[in-house]
Amino acid sequence: MKGRSLLVVVNLGLLLAGSASGGHVGPKLVRVVKRSGSYTATLTYTRHSRYEFSRVSLRIRRAGRVVLSRKICLLHPFSYGHSCQWGPVSGPPLLSVQRVGPNNTSAFVLNLWNGGNHCCTDTFIAVAGRKLAWLTREWSGADGWSGARIRRIRGRNLFVSGDGRFFCEYSSCAGAAVPIGIWKIDFADRFENVTRSYPRLIRQNAHELATEGGPRMTLRKQGAGVLAAWCGDEYLLGDGPRCSQTLKFALTHHRGSLVAGRVTRGLIRTLNRDLRRWGYKS
Repeated sequence: MKGRSLLVVVNLGLLLAGSASGGHVGPKLVRVVKRSGSYTATLTYTRHSRYEFSRVSLRIRRAGRVVLSRKICLLHPFSYGHSCQWGPVSGPPLLSVQRVGPNNTSAFVLNLWNGGNHCCTDTFIAVAGRKLAWLTREWSGADGWSGARIRRIRGRNLFVSGDGRFFCEYSSCAGAAVPIGIWKIDFADRFENVTRSYPRLIRQNAHELATEGGPRMTLRKQGAGVLAAWCGDEYLLGDGPRCSQTLKFALTHHRGSLVAGRVTRGLIRTLNRDLRRWGYKS
């Protein structure tokens, strides 16, 4: 009996331990460390659940001395009114070392996804040059931005994204698209739009937009959302008349749908106004 009682107690202890491990887990402090030369970056945040994070902060030391300390959620420079919590679709805050500074200088890149079609991946960059430079950028959820979109082109590491201003403007969000956008960090430690310097990539993006939806899809079958983005690419290539001709055809033949958006005279006026306002056409 004594042995049986002991066995029951042991089994009960295992059952309780299993129940506790499968239940709610409290907040957990996470610490990530990355190094580049004499610089060391430490990212800390509190993980509440799979999709909830708060108290995100970044501290960078050089030769043991603190040269940058940022509480990201308290010093947010953008206008969407976030709280100090993010709900990342693709995982927790991501810190990496990337050669994206001037002359491919190493930089610490912190990406935070905070959700939505328009909003947003926030990128915080500390360029680890002779003097540490701090940059921030907010990429619309429509820009197609992720850390993997840093691409090496002609010996430079560039941010390949898109113009999120086009998204949901000319059709429903489900039928929308964006023209390409390519950025670099210049010697003044600022983001510079260099899209027009890469016509091959613009043509590739325009072709993907024209055939989006399947192997039998053609440009003339596309709705207003895709056509607007394609027109942005065409103006970047200096071929605005092709855009005008395609829109005229779509207007006459009533291409599009409720989701993809129909081309109307009003839409053409709005698109031309926006293309001029955003610097695509003079």
